[in-house]
Amino acid sequence: MIRLIQIIFLSLLAIQLQAQNEIELKSDSLINQMSDDFKISQNDARINRYVNLGATWSKRLDLKSKKLFLNKYGYKDYLDYSFTFIYFSDTDSCSNARDEYLQHYSSKSGALKDSTKYTARPPSLNLINENSIVIFEVSCEEYQMGDKWSWGNLKNILITTFGSNESEIIENGCGGSVTWTNKK
Repeated sequence: MIRLIQIIFLSLLAIQLQAQNEIELKSDSLINQMSDDFKISQNDARINRYVNLGATWSKRLDLKSKKLFLNKYGYKDYLDYSFTFIYFSDTDSCSNARDEYLQHYSSKSGALKDSTKYTARPPSLNLINENSIVIFEVSCEEYQMGDKWSWGNLKNILITTFGSNESEIIENGCGGSVTWTNKK
């Protein structure tokens, strides 16, 4: 009986490690695809509060484009993108981190609730799964800049790569409305 419990435990552990490795590989693959056009400007630790909530792996990268683009005001600017990838070994930890994250969604408009229509937060795409949270952020100036790595293209890549039909997706534009798919 003890042997059976050990086998089940080790099997579950192997499955968990495989799922964590999968999100790590997918995030590395995305950053590698972007490496011709972007450089890592900062490897930041601003996500530590989620790590303390039970994350087993996390990564936050700030990327800066290697060439200038015209921003929405007609000025030349670099694209600055922030990506946060967080993986949790259990769904309860991910759910707790999600709740904590939504409580601090916007510094001006506060917690994100079902009734929230607009937010004073820079554009962001938040993809929440059973065991992971993926966050993509840009500034308002760069939200409408067109390129192969535009907001719309990256949004589709992230949803396709990291999402599923059950993913909770929270998106807001520049000071604009909040779109919420699969509310939890």
